Amino acid sequence: MDRRMVRTLRTSAREEWDFLTMFEQQYGTFHPFFMSARKFKEVVTMSEDDHKMIFVYLHVPDHPSVSSFCRQTLCCEPVVEFLDENLVSWGTIANNNRLGEGYRLASILQPASFPFCAIVSPASADNLTVIQRIEGSVSPDELVEILKRTMEEQLDPGFGAGRAKKKAERRLREDIHGSTTRLSTLRIDQEKDKGKERKGRRIINIFHSHKRS
Repeated sequence: MDRRMVRTLRTSAREEWDFLTMFEQQYGTFHPFFMSARKFKEVVTMSEDDHKMIFVYLHVPDHPSVSSFCRQTLCCEPVVEFLDENLVSWGTIANNNRLGEGYRLASILQPASFPFCAIVSPASADNLTVIQRIEGSVSPDELVEILKRTMEEQLDPGFGAGRAKKKAERRLREDIHGSTTRLSTLRIDQEKDKGKERKGRRIINIFHSHKRS
């Protein structure tokens, strides 16, 4: 494996754990269920499977407004409960490490200020549709209201219809696959029955031939 690739993988994995470790050391273990131990592309796949949008939090530890936002808003019970119930959450450190996913996500999302959160649709790990941007400090009630409003808007024809269409298409593929499997099994059984019938006819013919002789 290429040395640069190995270094990238190690740096990314360390960065993901660094975010959780740093966050819990400063703000405790009661927080949204960040899927930060996983690669972002894995989180995209999970969100598609669960038919949920992704809540992205870019953490800048030394920003003066971040500490109060994390402690008073992001770790507030109503916010935690709403995020865990309705979205897939993923957090990372938005640093200057060009090998890390935090840097890559910050480059894609282009935050104008911090604290920064975003709701993105599960398109792909490299091609994100930003549904909502939350920049600067907000209260727990404000954040929950923004999240609720965003989800309600996306349940209108468009995002919601797209998710429903994907789900229906996947179910149709599964039904077709199941029907094809059942049809194949039926054909095999029919061939077996025909084989038994032909064998039975041969035995009867042999018996009659011996009887006439």
